[in-house]
Amino acid sequence: MIKMIYIVLVIAYVLACVGITRWLDKKNKLPNRWISGFISFFIILIPLMIFSNIPPFVLNILYGLCGLFAIMFFETSRLMVERGQHRGMVKPPSNKKK
Repeated sequence: MIKMIYIVLVIAYVLACVGITRWLDKKNKLPNRWISGFISFFIILIPLMIFSNIPPFVLNILYGLCGLFAIMFFETSRLMVERGQHRGMVKPPSNKKK
């Protein structure tokens, strides 16, 4: 039962991060994808280097922010490929009717 709750919470977290990214994109407040990619790892690395003892509650919040920015990086990349702003490995399907 605990595993099912964990799976549901992880799926809800990913969907919430994608929703936040889409909301920021609609408001034109989405940061550069490379900035969000680098920030995602530095959010964890810098506090762990500076402080020796970080409370688990704060560390969990930092892990959540790290995941948010990592998902934001990949979602921004996906949006750019769909809009044709960036060349991806697979072309997005076109909605043009013949």
